[in-house]
Parts: sequence; structure tokens; C-alpha cells
Amino acid sequence: MSFYFASEYLVLLDQKDHDCSRNLEFLDKIYNLLGQVVATLVDEVQDAGYKSVEWNACGSASGVYFYRINAGEFVETKKLILLR
Repeated sequence: MSFYFASEYLVLLDQKDHDCSRNLEFLDKIYNLLGQVVATLVDEVQDAGYKSVEWNACGSASGVYFYRINAGEFVETKKLILLR
């Protein structure tokens, strides 16, 4: 199983890309610095292949956020900076 995250798009376009080689339960959430869930972007089984997820951050303030991706046994958390 392999994943690819294009984090440079995350800051510029509020977009995440991932590549999944098989069907998996996929959970993708955005958290603020207090650990509160700001948005749930994906919570479903997804088919294998290249996917793109967008976060509509219109209601969110500028600042530091974290996104956490769970796909099967794969878990990754990364920092996201939202600038207005």
C-alpha cells in the first residue's frame, strides 16, 4: 500500500491528494490547535486510485491547523497553515 500527499497544494489551494492502491476505510479530518474537529472531509470506504479532497475553509480563521488521515493501518498527521 502506498500513499502520496501533495502538501504544497494544501497550503495554496486547501486541497489534499492521496493515492490508495486498494479499497480502504478512509477518514480525513481537520483539527484546530485545541484538538477540536473543524471539518470531516472524508469518512467512507473509497475505491483504489488517486483521489483529491478539498476543504472549503470559508468559515475558518487564518491560523495553524492539522489534518489527520486514517486509511486502513496508515495514519498520518500534518500541519496546515491557512492564510487569508
